[in-house]
Amino acid sequence: MIEGKLVKIRPVEHIDIDLLYEWNQANPVSSLFMSFRYEVGQLSREEIRRLTDQKSGIEGGLTMVVEDSSSRQVVAFAQIRGVAFDTRNGELRLVAVSPEWYDTPQLEEAAKLLLRYLFRNRNMHKVHIHCLDGVEAGLQRLLERVGFGHSGTLREQTWDGERYLDVHDYYIFRRDLSRDILGDELTVPSRGGRGNEREQ
Repeated sequence: MIEGKLVKIRPVEHIDIDLLYEWNQANPVSSLFMSFRYEVGQLSREEIRRLTDQKSGIEGGLTMVVEDSSSRQVVAFAQIRGVAFDTRNGELRLVAVSPEWYDTPQLEEAAKLLLRYLFRNRNMHKVHIHCLDGVEAGLQRLLERVGFGHSGTLREQTWDGERYLDVHDYYIFRRDLSRDILGDELTVPSRGGRGNEREQ
């Protein structure tokens, strides 16, 4: 679990499956996040295990819930996936349950906590996020506030059932992180795994 002043980030649990399914069916960007082949009552044991079993490790994909600390309301879902062992580059998805959450301090703190986890605990080199053009404007504003850069646009990259949408790619490197995200001192695991190197 990752905990800040405003939000708590935890792995998906069985109690979240119904909410995750309802959100997935109603949210126009959720198909980029994950897809359900069946209704919740028909999910296979393997699919539920894959969503809730965190032993598969971050490199295989990790789905998390972002909760508001005061109300315990679920405000977003996050997913870490596609981490390459050799380059330490990977993809993060952060999707609010409703667009207005993107402009709140809760989602800004959640983004910073996730970046701190990835760069401090998982020794990431670069993290990138995809945003749908015109649909995830709030997410784009959030990413720019926390220091992401815009690397380019994939034209007509995805289909939402009615039209093709452009996808914007945002990135952030370890060296770009502000100190309020990273902290004053960072222990960087060496390639040999001893974890005794310091980044100044």
